[in-house]
Amino acid sequence: MSKLTKLGVLGGVALLAACTTAEQEASLTEKLSAAAIYEPVVADGETTIADALSDETSAGVTGFMGFSDGTVKPVQVRTNSDQTILYISIDGAPAIEMARDYDGLGYSEYSTDTEYAELSYSSSESNYVYFDSEELWGDGHYGLETPTEALSGTARYQGYANASGENSFLWGDLTIGVDFASGGLIGLMSGAYEQYGEESYEESEVIGSIAGTVSGSRMAGVLDINSENVSGQLDMLGAFYGTEGNTLAGGMAGSLNGETLGGGFSTSTRFREECCFELR
Repeated sequence: MSKLTKLGVLGGVALLAACTTAEQEASLTEKLSAAAIYEPVVADGETTIADALSDETSAGVTGFMGFSDGTVKPVQVRTNSDQTILYISIDGAPAIEMARDYDGLGYSEYSTDTEYAELSYSSSESNYVYFDSEELWGDGHYGLETPTEALSGTARYQGYANASGENSFLWGDLTIGVDFASGGLIGLMSGAYEQYGEESYEESEVIGSIAGTVSGSRMAGVLDINSENVSGQLDMLGAFYGTEGNTLAGGMAGSLNGETLGGGFSTSTRFREECCFELR
């Protein structure tokens, strides 16, 4: 477990975040490299998510999902021209073809005999994706990634995270700070971890620190939780979405108290405050 160290300040509030060692930095960089198996669709201010999804000349729109086996995987999704068929590829595997069961406002559900998926496509930045099969389930976010030239200076993101296991659920608020020049990323999560069984239920408060790295329009990090009743780590993989990088979202997965779990995170409300964020 990494030692907690004061690394930065967000909005005047000191952040406690785990220092990344050279070995951890190399591991994060390796994870980013391994996740780059799909070519992203870059936001241009004109193409919508729905247009990009249904462009049959494109391989699809990319994102990241956290799965119940404790792994974070890149994902690529696309539909046919009228969005009645979904094609979803996970971690470079051949795309699974799924027929639409339900069509809502900016949201659809798809299935086969053994798989089920949910897909939102109303946001101009990042959108939700869920997948469930006989082997595993998971959720996360995908979207139109930010042009790298639009990512500069420092930024603060706030949002939420959630992950579920066979008998557990993690949820909480996130604050993440990014220094695009140095590639540094730090943050905090504050929330709860629920564990339940047939005749038992326990909810514990959790506080976790995030340390990571940014490369281009993507990030990799580790959420380190070492609370009174809950301990463990979750990997995070995500991307900056939209023309200006106003959203940072992706997938997270790992192990808490010995149980694997996976899910996603989404943050936005970007603030450029050079005076209020620094890595040191």
